[in-house]
Amino acid sequence: MLGPTTLLAWLLIMALLYIIILLWKHRRYFRLGFRIPGPSSVSNVSILYSLSVLRSMETMTQYIMDVYETERSKGLRISKYWLGPHLMVFIDDVDMVSKVLHSHLHKSKLYNLMSHTRGHALLEQRHLATWSKHRKFVGNSFRFFSLKSYTRIFHEEATILTAKLNHLAVSGESFEPQEQVGLAALNALTRSMFGVDCNIQQENYIRHPYLQAVESSFEIFTARMLKPWLYLDFAYKLSGYKEKSLHNRTIQKEFIRNIIEKVKTKIIEENQEMIQTDKKSLQSKFEQYTKEKEDNEALSKTHKDYEENGQKIQHASFVELALRASMNYDDPNNNTAMTEKELIHEMVGILNAGFDTVKITTTIVLNILAIHPELQEEVYNEIISVLGDSPDSVPTYDQIHSLDLLTRVIKETMRLYSPVPFIARTPTEEFQLDDYIIPAGCTIAIIIQSLHRHPTHWPEPTRFDPDRFLPSEIARRNPNAYLPFSVGPRNCLGYKYGMIQMKTTLSTLLRRYKILTGDKCKTMEDIRYQFGLTLKVLPGNDIRLETRE
Repeated sequence: MLGPTTLLAWLLIMALLYIIILLWKHRRYFRLGFRIPGPSSVSNVSILYSLSVLRSMETMTQYIMDVYETERSKGLRISKYWLGPHLMVFIDDVDMVSKVLHSHLHKSKLYNLMSHTRGHALLEQRHLATWSKHRKFVGNSFRFFSLKSYTRIFHEEATILTAKLNHLAVSGESFEPQEQVGLAALNALTRSMFGVDCNIQQENYIRHPYLQAVESSFEIFTARMLKPWLYLDFAYKLSGYKEKSLHNRTIQKEFIRNIIEKVKTKIIEENQEMIQTDKKSLQSKFEQYTKEKEDNEALSKTHKDYEENGQKIQHASFVELALRASMNYDDPNNNTAMTEKELIHEMVGILNAGFDTVKITTTIVLNILAIHPELQEEVYNEIISVLGDSPDSVPTYDQIHSLDLLTRVIKETMRLYSPVPFIARTPTEEFQLDDYIIPAGCTIAIIIQSLHRHPTHWPEPTRFDPDRFLPSEIARRNPNAYLPFSVGPRNCLGYKYGMIQMKTTLSTLLRRYKILTGDKCKTMEDIRYQFGLTLKVLPGNDIRLETRE
């Protein structure tokens, strides 16, 4: 029988043999990786250790930015970092960024770290064929005509939000708005994209279970990304993260399935009603809904409201269209329909990416306007000149679209506090960048937060200045220096949707209240955040409200 010392020796030998075999099998991968400049092996271990022991994710965020700035100060446009055996290639050059994002590269395998929680929705969809099919399907909900019809929904949810905040304006107490803003954004999204009013704001949640599950999922993703040993399933399971991830996924799927059942019930009831009236009209009704893609394309070109006999047509939601396609039993060769599993994954991805971006950016804009009262007054004057001073008046899409200063304030906020801090891609074959061959299977990472603060493109990069987005300034700047919604074939589908929702929400709030600094957040330096799959607004970003006369 082997003694403990002998057994340990054998284990070490086996581990060493495994490493040797791994290095030999993937020798070109490692050889190409080591040719790319970056921290030495000792420095790399030091960085990995520092990331694993830092207790605060906020501190870790600053540490990552400092490491990135150190590499930039050396004049490097490209650098590497080994996350265990996995090669991370960081690029800090706008031309390289353009090449990567305009190439049909897969999303990085790092996004697989979310698979136990979210499946593969558009935000982290890696397979190009599936991504392209789903993107075309979901994209119909973001066309011009659809956006115009959503404006009223956004205003209704913003009006509920302002009413819920009224007692805080009366008391004058400091509060952190992100949870209430998140509830409004979530319900606006379920109404506009899914066609179901979940009445989330009226339920008086302090923290909605769905929002808690999403936040927990993002925290687990960040922990796994920065601690490579958690890539191993047994370590992931022992840590307790896997069980928590599966619990989060159950909460999200249950929420989504309830929405699907409501839409299915609506379709079945409509179909039964039509069958009683005219059996032939069932197929006609289905054809009407499937024809909406062409209708939306035509409407987006003409920019005219679609009316029939003087009445505006209420188009079906993305979920209803998907379910009607899957329930079309008369067409056995229907290859365009999503399965229910695919639909759930897409709905989870749309919800998480959609409401979170709006919540993050809207919250920080409120902080910034409180810190800059003169700018807030300029924004307010623009709003009342376009919309009038009554927050109850419903704005049109064109009115919201014309709020130029508010648009620039939002864009500058997303420059300094990008809602998606990084983008990661994986080449499936060797990829040339500058003088280096990037090996297949590695991760090419773009730290958007750092790119948005690059002094070459942004003079005084930490200063808040909405005039950076005047047309004359934009024309002088490389377009790839600003990527809040990515670019290229995988650019964010909902960027116009998010902008219209944020502008509608902010314009409604500002017509009702003045935004004042809170007890803790009085300067730009007081705005607290941390990195993750999306940016996370931390406790302490408080404001106060004062009712306008």
